[in-house]
Amino acid sequence: MKIGIITFHYANNYGAIMQAYGLQSYLEQQNHEVEFINYQPKEEKHFLKQGLRHVLSLLELTGSKSWKNSRYSPAFHQVLHVASLRYTTPEQLEQTPPEYDRYITGSDQVWTPQFGATYLEPAYFLHFVRCKSKKISYAASMGQCQLSETLTVKIKQYLESFKMVSVREHKAKKTLESFLKDPPIYQTIDPSLLAGKAVFERIAAPVEEPANSYICAYILNKLEPGHTQLLNYLQQRLESPVIRLRNPESCIYLSGGINRFVSPEQWIGYFKDSKLNICGSFHALAFSLIFHKPFICIHTAEKEKEAGGDYRILSLLAPLGLAYRCFSTFDAERLEQCLKIPIDWEKVDGFLEQQRLNSIEFLNQALS
Repeated sequence: MKIGIITFHYANNYGAIMQAYGLQSYLEQQNHEVEFINYQPKEEKHFLKQGLRHVLSLLELTGSKSWKNSRYSPAFHQVLHVASLRYTTPEQLEQTPPEYDRYITGSDQVWTPQFGATYLEPAYFLHFVRCKSKKISYAASMGQCQLSETLTVKIKQYLESFKMVSVREHKAKKTLESFLKDPPIYQTIDPSLLAGKAVFERIAAPVEEPANSYICAYILNKLEPGHTQLLNYLQQRLESPVIRLRNPESCIYLSGGINRFVSPEQWIGYFKDSKLNICGSFHALAFSLIFHKPFICIHTAEKEKEAGGDYRILSLLAPLGLAYRCFSTFDAERLEQCLKIPIDWEKVDGFLEQQRLNSIEFLNQALS
């Protein structure tokens, strides 16, 4: 069967690439032909801000071994099978839709409202596919699940035309079920966790540092004072440097640590061989679980105050009793608890395996 996937395949973001690669790998293992729909919407950004971001990135990358991993290099996405025909607007997709036996949207935050939470990108709801029996969502994410009344009506209209719908977080499932009765909403595991350890070990690249000699940090949000204090504490407590892995074009700089641009394959290698991982993204946590690495999660004080934390991360940790490893502020006593209490990896593996089986059952039914 030929399957077309639409997601953030073009993003200069390691998590986005790896979740896409995970779904591609699993479906190919099931003897499907997989291709990513090459949808890359034009960025509407102020040219001065965009230019400043490019200049700052080039200053950091010039003279670095990581130059080849900047946004201008196609090598960053070379693990993915992407269609040659590129679309940049929803209208183009409608006028000349790509042809596949089944269409999948997801995973990642494809359903998170954009432009100040006022807009939903129709392409990620497969608006260009006319046949309901061909439309599937797999582990789609809605971020913090904050929808206005207008967007609630819109997303209801979009999803009523799907054969089957699954989301990644429990909160997203509850949100959609509050206004959508058909089709039923399933919760499925992120594709990186669906694919499993062996898939990523095969492409993991060697890193410069010896195994277990460093703390690996991957943080997408700007660091707050409490986060910086936490990083400094762990660096001194474990007597290990913090290596901050950064997406190409990222201008968030970590002082007191080693900032490094790497390839997606090296990104996996760093998570696999670390002493401890600092997770400021969902996929940093996912790969910590995959490789059985101790971890600390951080989120902003704003998310803690408004929503009790990051739904995407908490949906994975709460069932495992590991939510205590999430921090919005510095807390030395709780950090010591995280360092001293070993993670029950047998429990983690059992939980993830059950989630995989449920997700495989969903995909088998959706693709039938």
